[in-house]
Amino acid sequence: LAAVPPNKRAKVDRELLTDVKKGEDASRRIGELDLIGRSGPDGTAVQLERLISDWNLAMRKDQLRLPKLMSDVRKMEKRLQEEAEALQGRTSKANQAQYEQVKAEAAELRRGIWQQGRLVDAAVAAGARALAREEGSQLDKSVATILRGVRKARERERLDVLAILARADHPGVRERLRAELAAEREPLFRAELIESLSVQGDAEIVPTLLGTPLTDGNWLVRSRAAAALARLRVKDAIPALIDRLETEQEGRVRTDFGRALASLTGQDVRGNITLWRRWWEDNRAGFEFPAAAPPA
Repeated sequence: LAAVPPNKRAKVDRELLTDVKKGEDASRRIGELDLIGRSGPDGTAVQLERLISDWNLAMRKDQLRLPKLMSDVRKMEKRLQEEAEALQGRTSKANQAQYEQVKAEAAELRRGIWQQGRLVDAAVAAGARALAREEGSQLDKSVATILRGVRKARERERLDVLAILARADHPGVRERLRAELAAEREPLFRAELIESLSVQGDAEIVPTLLGTPLTDGNWLVRSRAAAALARLRVKDAIPALIDRLETEQEGRVRTDFGRALASLTGQDVRGNITLWRRWWEDNRAGFEFPAAAPPA
């Protein structure tokens, strides 16, 4: 693809994208998505974001159809069983043919849903790779467009579109994600933004994490904030987590806070606040992170 002359490149890019949209061979389309992500033109990430939304919509419609088809399969199986019992093991050709047709339709629908999921995953990876190659005003334009898509999309689609930004691993994209975290009101997406930025090693979110996320009204946000602080190896997180461990009521989050503390300190005194405070008082002055801590 890199060897295609510039005057022919736009046509080739259009042909690739057309085959990705309408081709019949899923494996070929996934390969084309990877190619587009590695060397597609500016704006590729935005085009892939739109495809992700379209595929998710189609997948959602198919998922709504599937229970009815599976119910029809079970009804036909019951009918054939009853017929076989009444006719000493024999069944009518018409009922058998109808059963095979319904079963084939259900299998084809499940295969289509699975393939659509594969395409979405490949498009997310390709979109992130394409976005990471953009710079300057083009990057700003693409990120702004994708964020508009995030805000408009439904829950599943939002996560997939957000994943393009989260996996781009680009300083300019991380800056926009931090701004998005400050403005985001949906707990699920705050949690996803926290995890995405911490996985990328973004230490600039530490002041934010030490603030409201640890006391957020949603348990998932609190849990992800604790894990992010452990992942980023934040010393100031230790007393903050101990304080929160004392007031935290939800068992799952208490466990997650305890794991974060164990990861940061190499110690594990469970939920015993007295022991945690005593240990920190004795060790904070010369504290150093353990060489190999358990994962958060």
